[in-house]
Amino acid sequence: MIQPVKDTALAKDRTLRTPADARSARMQAAIREFLHKRLQLKLDDVQKRQAKLKGGQADKARELDLKRNKEIARHQLEEWIADAALRAARIEQATHILKLTHPQAKGANLLALGNKAIGDTYVGTHTIGTDLRLDVIGDAAALDVAAFLRLRVDGKSLLDYAIGRDPDLAAAFCADRQQAEKWMGAFARLAQPRSQPASHKFGKQVYWPLAEDGKQSGKVKYHLLAPLFSTSLAHYVWKIIEEDRFSVDAQNARAARRTRTAYPHGYRTYPDLAIQRVGGANPQNAGQLNMERNGKNYLLPSLPPAWRAERAQVPLYVKSIFDHLFGNRTRVRRALGAFQEWREGVVAAVDSAPARRMRMGVARELHDELLQFAAELHEVKPGWSLDPGCQLNPEEQCWLDPRRADSDESFAAFCRTNGWQDSVCARYENWLSTRLDVPAVLRSQTEAAHWASFLNEELHMIRIELSRHD
Repeated sequence: MIQPVKDTALAKDRTLRTPADARSARMQAAIREFLHKRLQLKLDDVQKRQAKLKGGQADKARELDLKRNKEIARHQLEEWIADAALRAARIEQATHILKLTHPQAKGANLLALGNKAIGDTYVGTHTIGTDLRLDVIGDAAALDVAAFLRLRVDGKSLLDYAIGRDPDLAAAFCADRQQAEKWMGAFARLAQPRSQPASHKFGKQVYWPLAEDGKQSGKVKYHLLAPLFSTSLAHYVWKIIEEDRFSVDAQNARAARRTRTAYPHGYRTYPDLAIQRVGGANPQNAGQLNMERNGKNYLLPSLPPAWRAERAQVPLYVKSIFDHLFGNRTRVRRALGAFQEWREGVVAAVDSAPARRMRMGVARELHDELLQFAAELHEVKPGWSLDPGCQLNPEEQCWLDPRRADSDESFAAFCRTNGWQDSVCARYENWLSTRLDVPAVLRSQTEAAHWASFLNEELHMIRIELSRHD
C-alpha cells in the first residue's frame, strides 16, 4: 500500500535547509510544491499498476516498490535540480520554430520578441505584449525543466532569476553557493541561441528582389528570406479562438441565441476555419506549445472574397428607391430583421447605450449596402431613367443614372444646379430614422445628441460619395 506523499521522505525534506531570507524561502516553497505535484503523479501511476497485480507476481511488486523509492529519491530538491541542470542543455527557447515548417528540418530556431518600433501597422510577436508565451523545443524528456523555470515568484520567473544570478535563488537551491551558481548558469543558457542561424533543405526559402544596382545595370539582386513559423503568435491566436468556440460563456451565448433569450454579451464565429495537425502522435516533438495545443493550429481563410451581388433592378413605377426597393434587398432585410429581433429579445430601453451601439452598427451596414446598390445601377446602360415606366424623382435619377448626362444636356444642367445630393441625403435620413426607432430616441436629449453626431458623420460620408457623380 502506497502511503500519501506527506508521509514520504519528500515531505521530510521540506523541513531541511530552509533559507532564512523571506524571498528565498518563497522560491524554495514554490520549487518544493512543483516537485511534490510531479512526484504525486508518478506515485499515482505506480499505485494504479500495483492495484492491477495478481497473486504470484511478487517480482513485479518488488519492481514497482523499487520504482516508487527511486522516484521519491529523484524528486528530492537538490537531486532533482542537479539532474534538471544537466538536461537543460537538451532544450532551447524560441518564438519561431523550423520544425513547424517541416518535421524533418534541422536548422536553427529563432528567439525574437519583435520590433516594437514597427507599431500596429503589422501584426507580429511585438503586438502580443505581456501575453507572449515563449516556446521550448528539443528533447521531450526535458520539457519539465522548462515548466520548472516558468515558475513565478514575486512577479518574475525562476529563469529570470537564474539569468540575473540572483543570490536568493542560489540559497533556495542549496547551501553550497558555488554549486548553486553552476546550476543557475546551466539554466540561464536556455535563453541563449544554441547555434548560429542556419536554414535547412526542408525549410522554406523566398528570393526577394531588390532594386537594380546602378553599376550593374540589368542585374537584379535578391535577399534570400527564410520564413519561420511563429509558434508564439500561433499559440496566442489559438487561445483566442478556443475561448471563442468552447468557453462556457460562448456556449451559453449561443444557447441564448437559439432560444431567443437575453444574454449579457454576444459571441464570435469563425467561418471556413481549418485545422492543421502538427507532430502526429508526438506533438511535443514540435515544441511545448504545440503539445499544449495537442498539435492543432487554426488556419483562418486567406482568400479573396467571393462576392455574390444581387442583380440590379431598375427602379420603375416608384417615386423613390426608399419606398420599397432598397428596403427589400436581402442584406437590408437581414440587417433590419436582426435589429428588430435584438430589440424584442432584450429589456434595454431604446435610448440605452447597448441600443445605441446596435443601432449605429446596423446603420453602418445599411450605409455600405446603399453605396453597393448605387454602384450596381451605375453599371446599367446609361439613360435607363428615360423609360416611360420610370417615375423616380429627378434628384435620385441624377444619383443613380449619372451617365445619362453625357447625352442629355437638360438633364446635365439640372444635376449641376439643383443640389440633388441634399435631397437624397434627407430622404435616406428619414428612411433610416424610421427603420431604427430613432423618433423614440429623440425624447432623450443625450441620446438625441449622440444620434445627431453619428448621423452627421454618416451623411457627410455619403455626400462625399454622391459628389463624385456630380
